Amino acid sequence: MLKALTTMSNVQNFFQKKAQTGEWKNLYDKKNPFSYPFVIRLDKTIKMLGEKISGKKVCDLGCGTGDLIPHMLESKAKYTGIDFSEKMLSKIKSQHQDEIKDSRIELHCLDFNNESIDKKFDVLVGLGFIEYFDDPNKIIKKCNDILNQDGLLLLSFPNRISFDFTMIRILKFPRLFLKKIFNIGKENPKRKMWSYKEAKQLFSHGEFEIISKKNYYTNLAVYPLTVLFPNFAFSLSKFFEKTFLNKINFFNVGFLILAKKK
Repeated sequence: MLKALTTMSNVQNFFQKKAQTGEWKNLYDKKNPFSYPFVIRLDKTIKMLGEKISGKKVCDLGCGTGDLIPHMLESKAKYTGIDFSEKMLSKIKSQHQDEIKDSRIELHCLDFNNESIDKKFDVLVGLGFIEYFDDPNKIIKKCNDILNQDGLLLLSFPNRISFDFTMIRILKFPRLFLKKIFNIGKENPKRKMWSYKEAKQLFSHGEFEIISKKNYYTNLAVYPLTVLFPNFAFSLSKFFEKTFLNKINFFNVGFLILAKKK
């Protein structure tokens, strides 16, 4: 239990720092080459949700700085953002004061893993969310509890069997060397990687029926090219995203699953 709490504390400190420096918001800047994985994930999320969120009560789990908000407001959805980083939420508060006053946006600073939620929602969205929990089965069951009947749950998953993550594992020691000597690479909190089979099993614990699945970030210019030549690597990914390779799990760094509560 102590190890689990320590892990979540590390994750919280990581995101607090990202919010404070403004680096998190830059991750969705389309002019920043390193933003591509986040931008394409967000774009595909919006397309998967489509009109399904129109006028609905939507909860953004681990909402960060609220990059889903513009689409939610456009769809006339009632948006609730949950995050354990007060600094992340403060960014939303400063940018959406009128919407918060009009109750179109509601924010809660809480730990989804350990704190209760006394509200029900029609749609739950968790981008970069489920992989940071030590007990994902507990989280999926909690999602089930706070969803209305026939409610929707959309989660993103980092693809453990992808070409990119495979190369990162193979080149573990050269990667550590580059990081130590040349400060190349990023310090990220520990997270769980998923195969599509494992993700499907997770949804069965929460009594969900999978409606659709989309791969995102089709990547052949894998690590270390993504670090050494980011403009080239991400430009190539944009091209491959529109090809048949996007349908092959191995060539995609992540995937999205949209499921319905039974």
